[in-house]
Amino acid sequence: LDLTKTTDKDKYNVGEDVIYTLTLKHSQDSDKNSRANNVVITDTKLTEGLKIQDDSIQAVSSNGEAKVNASRTSDGIVVTADRLEFEDTITVTFKAKVEDAKLANQTIKNEATATCENNPEVVNAESINQY
Repeated sequence: LDLTKTTDKDKYNVGEDVIYTLTLKHSQDSDKNSRANNVVITDTKLTEGLKIQDDSIQAVSSNGEAKVNASRTSDGIVVTADRLEFEDTITVTFKAKVEDAKLANQTIKNEATATCENNPEVVNAESINQY
């Protein structure tokens, strides 16, 4: 599994929305018939002072066949999928509003993780932004 995390721009001001995109791709297996089962993507280490916009959370699979569910948790988001076929991706987007002026001129590192049932190794991705 390969996980990336990006934002729509590099710098933000208080009151602006950060648009996060998580992309998980199943590509490291040499067997083209392989499948990642019971995939879990978590983004629960969001910086204090950022507030996730609940209605902005979206998750889709590239082939449209996987059952993908995204939900809000008390400290971030969790996305689950029943499977991810070889070379397919799951794309997750959500917005978080910059609410705290204490973030001004701060560089913030934000991390997400992914794993699956048949390969318990956790993969990480991070974004670094200036507020």
